[in-house]
Amino acid sequence: WIETNYSQYAHAHHAIDLDTTRLILSERVPQYLSAYDAVMGRTIGHRFNMFVMKRDQLDAYCSWLFDILFELEARLDISTYNSNDARVFGFFGERLLDVWLETNHIPYKELPYVFLEDQNWLVKGGNFLKRKFTNSGSIHAA
Repeated sequence: WIETNYSQYAHAHHAIDLDTTRLILSERVPQYLSAYDAVMGRTIGHRFNMFVMKRDQLDAYCSWLFDILFELEARLDISTYNSNDARVFGFFGERLLDVWLETNHIPYKELPYVFLEDQNWLVKGGNFLKRKFTNSGSIHAA
C-alpha cells in the first residue's frame, strides 16, 4: 500500500525486468498490455504463486505465462544479479497472474493465508527504506 507494484519492484530489483516484460507483452499479446499497465499502477496484487483453479484454466494460464517467461529469460542478462534478483521469473509469475485474470475476466476469491516463518518487521522495513532511497531504477510511467 506504500508503492505501486511497478515502483516497489523497481526499488527492490531491476526496472529493466518490468520494461522488458512490458515490451514482450506488447509484441506477443498486446491485448494484455492495458491490464499490465493497470496492475503495475496499483498498490495491491497477488503474490506467492498460490492459486487453485480448474485444469483447463491452469493449462491456459501456464501456456500463456511460460511463453512470456521463456522469452523474458532469453532477453535478460541476469549474470550480474544477486541470488534474490535472479528469482526474477518467479517474481513475474506472481505479477502476471493478475494481468491474466483481469484480461480473461476470470472471477476469483481471496482466502486468508498464514506465514509459517517469523517476520522481523523492523529489519524488513529498514531494508525497504534502504532499497527505496538507494536503488535508482528507470521508472516507467504507466
